[in-house]
This record gives sequence, C-alpha cells and structure tokens, in this order.
Amino acid sequence: MIPSATGVKSSCLLNELAHFHVTNNCAPNIMHDLLEGVCSLEVHLVLGALTQEGHFTLDLLNSRITSFDYGLVESKNKPSTISANKIQNPDGATHQTASQMWWLVRHLPLLTGDKVPEDNEYFELLLLLLDYMDIIFAYEITTEDTLFLKHIIKDHHSHFLHLFPMRHLKPKHHLMTHYPREIRMIGPLVCYWTMRFEAKHNYFKRLGHIVCNFRNILKTLSYRQQMFLCYNIFSGKDLGERDTEVGPGSTALSLFTYVETGRKKQSRT
Repeated sequence: MIPSATGVKSSCLLNELAHFHVTNNCAPNIMHDLLEGVCSLEVHLVLGALTQEGHFTLDLLNSRITSFDYGLVESKNKPSTISANKIQNPDGATHQTASQMWWLVRHLPLLTGDKVPEDNEYFELLLLLLDYMDIIFAYEITTEDTLFLKHIIKDHHSHFLHLFPMRHLKPKHHLMTHYPREIRMIGPLVCYWTMRFEAKHNYFKRLGHIVCNFRNILKTLSYRQQMFLCYNIFSGKDLGERDTEVGPGSTALSLFTYVETGRKKQSRT
C-alpha cells in the first residue's frame, strides 16, 4: 500500500471488530444526499423549466404554499417562498432546509399538477424522483423492491441527462446507484439518516449564537439543555400537552402529578 497514491496510511482500528470492516459497512445519509442534494437541485431545475414554459407562475406557486393547510405536524416544515431571481439562476438553489424540502418535493405534484400537462417531460422527472424516494425512505423494503429501485434510479439519471444535456450528474447522483446494494446489506436507509440529530443540533447552534460565551461552550450548552429539560418536566409541558383546542373529553394526570399524588398518600399513611 502506497499512502501517496491511495491516501490510506494504515489499517483502521475498527477492522479488528468481529463483525465490522470499513469497506463493507457504509451507511449513507439520505438527508444530505437527497433532501439537501439531488432534490434541491432537481426541484430548482424543474420549477425553472415549468415556469419558463408558462404552465404556472411563481406567484401562483408561492400563493399555494402560503395558503396550504399544514396542520399541527407539518406546520414547522412550511417551505420558504421561492423568488424569481433564484429560479432564473441555473446554478442557484431553492434554499430550503432538509425538512422544508422533504415537504415541498412530496407535495409539489399536488400544488402544480393541475397546471402541467400529463405528458410533460420535466414533470415526469419529478415523478421518477418521487418513485425512488418512496422506496428509499420506507421503513420496510423487500429484496424485490431493491431490484426495482435499481432500474428506477437508472431511468431517472438517464432522463435527467436527456432533459439537461449541458449539466453533469452530481457525485450524490452516483451515490444513489449504490443504494440498492447497501439496503440489502444493512437494511432501510431511513434508519441511518441524521434528520433527528440535525434537528436537535439546530437548538444548540441557535443557543450558541444567543449566549455568546465560547470559553467553555460545551459546559454552557449542556447546562442550558438540562435547565430546559427541567423546565419542561416541572411545568408539565410534555408531548401530550400543547396549546391546541380539543373537543369534549376527560382530563388525565401527567406522570409527574401522578407520582407526587402517590407520595402524598404514602406520607399520610
């Protein structure tokens, strides 16, 4: 092994584990590969092509995005409005977060489908994108699904090069070609993505800018995290208690109230 030619200086210590080797254990992050990579690029290009063909305007699309009923679960994933300057720039992007892109790419056919002809080739690229995303983001995938996924990805890449001959496939497009094999090796890729970790990390990133104390940033963030956790526990603001209007029903005690009530009964006896 020549380090100057391969970039590998020595064997990885993890290879000494009984059931692990770095060359056989690859866990791709579909959040970065798809939501922040392939989807961001192709949604940008497809929207630019469809608006240029005159099927709909960005004002109409932004109006539908703004007026859409997101409900309680998706209210935090509302996409940002899309400006004409960004769409007209072929090397630009829609500038959506991963969660915003996750919502936008799934609902884009619903938002624009009534304005686009059924045989539109750009719209077909979007549908191919959604076809393989349905499999990649699934929690249960069969071996037959991975074989089908291999052909969908190939068709999608070929169609992309047909529609945009002046552009090249990105490295993340290439990573997708390995997904079927990796799913058969380690299981559904959605079990390995970093979406929840990135969401939690976002809290610490915002907090770091607010406190402006970087002498011992780990201690500061850890302390604030534990104080926030204590506040949620003692205030009863858990996942089951939100500021929402509900219909007639009965009130259930929180776990904290239940424990405190039990302690008081024991002290009386």
